[in-house]
Amino acid sequence: MKTKTITFIGAVIFLLSGCSILSFYPLYTKDTLIKDDRIIGKWESQNDDQIWEISFPDTIKEGRYIEGKVKQSNESTYLLKIYLGAKPNEWAEFWLHLVKLKNGDIYADFYPVDWSIDMEYLMTNMLSVHSFARAYIGDDLRFRWIDIEWFAKQIKENKIRIRHEEDETGPILLTAKPEELQNFLLKYGNEIEAYHDRYGKLWLKKINN
Repeated sequence: MKTKTITFIGAVIFLLSGCSILSFYPLYTKDTLIKDDRIIGKWESQNDDQIWEISFPDTIKEGRYIEGKVKQSNESTYLLKIYLGAKPNEWAEFWLHLVKLKNGDIYADFYPVDWSIDMEYLMTNMLSVHSFARAYIGDDLRFRWIDIEWFAKQIKENKIRIRHEEDETGPILLTAKPEELQNFLLKYGNEIEAYHDRYGKLWLKKINN
């Protein structure tokens, strides 16, 4: 498997597996959802050939395995498509919601909804759950994910108490409701130790077509 494909698969796994905090419930509540159309456009990672295309469709369809894929009017859901510039036929799509907490911090909530046939072997074993990252939106686009190793250590030492499920072989899955998730980020979201640049930061520059 070529290096670039491995890099892309790694990025998708990062959003859907134990490399980031996973949550059964979304981070957002209706009163915390915001729109910031500066996020719309085509973005390129500064570290590899990864492309993020973000749009705001008029309607959205239910997830890949929901019978009938019901369409509904869109109020706050961005559509994120991730692929490699050199291999656009292998892609994954996410719903992306922007969440503004009481302290003004912005987070992005990611939820997988579709993927290309070429990605089927990878995605069938992925969890349809939410992940979230601190978002910085401007001339460039940056995301920071909480370090899963730091988080697991805090859980193990009972320094962080939040509803979750875990076993020896799988990732930690948060089962806290959205309000509790928001309170968790209000308390720990600005701790320097909670982030690790190797896993926690993605820097994208806008592509001017």
